[in-house]
Amino acid sequence: MSAPKPSSLHGNRYSGIEVRPLDAALGAEVRCGDLRQASDAQFAQIRQAWLDHLVLVFRGQSLSDEDLIALGRRFGDLDGTIQHRTWYGES
Repeated sequence: MSAPKPSSLHGNRYSGIEVRPLDAALGAEVRCGDLRQASDAQFAQIRQAWLDHLVLVFRGQSLSDEDLIALGRRFGDLDGTIQHRTWYGES
């Protein structure tokens, strides 16, 4: 993964979080503290960063499965259970 770099691509449009575009063609690192405690205003900025950069990296988070589900729901409806399959095609 590429190191984050400062960029003025989207200007200073974020408040309450830090968004640093990566060197790759898309993606950004978001620094906002503990995602579990992100306010609605911070999450609105995170969502905008997602729309702007398509892929977001959050370093240093310790999220349980339940935390990940709750975070995913803040982005929108989830698509139910994903069944894991082996490369042999077995369930």
